[in-house]
Amino acid sequence: MDVMVFRFGIDSQPRIEEYMEENPEFTSPEDALRSLTRSFDDEGKQKVFYAEGEGEAIQFFALADNISAFISTDHQHDKEKANELFLRTHGVIGSIQATKEYFRENENVGKIVIELKNLEVHEISRRLGIGKALTEAVQQYACRQVTLAQQQQQNQMKEGIVYLLVQPDNEGAIQLYKETGFVFDRHNQNQMKWSTDRSSSDE
Repeated sequence: MDVMVFRFGIDSQPRIEEYMEENPEFTSPEDALRSLTRSFDDEGKQKVFYAEGEGEAIQFFALADNISAFISTDHQHDKEKANELFLRTHGVIGSIQATKEYFRENENVGKIVIELKNLEVHEISRRLGIGKALTEAVQQYACRQVTLAQQQQQNQMKEGIVYLLVQPDNEGAIQLYKETGFVFDRHNQNQMKWSTDRSSSDE
């Protein structure tokens, strides 16, 4: 079972334009983006993410083209609720949010650092690998950003680092991140990180 993962941000403008062409009721890119990425928490409250402080906001959304394929075993009896969710979120069943920044170690060497802010999967679709797919999408994005920076800049882009803060008693989240290659930071036991340069992940 595959989950479609899309990133929305600076590079997503062509997709937004296509969406506006298909839906002429949206007269601005902002309205189209809000429609594409609308999501709700388990209580039905709408969630909107805005980046705070420095860095570029990155958002990835898991979209289901058939909600029946993404209903967990525990919620098979609640297909009406699942269909309502599918309609009101335009197929969005999960999201992950992050902030990307560039850091320069010296004049010639730099790195990309991405902080994961929030990972959300709706309760009807949990334990189906969606959270893992979203996390891996950010890791793949980090790899692409390092490669792109190396191609466009004369200075050396050393690596991309993805990190997050996690509570030590959140065993489910810790297990998920370990499965995607994250390790605990030796200097901060509430922080896990992953690097495009695998040899430096445990430093």
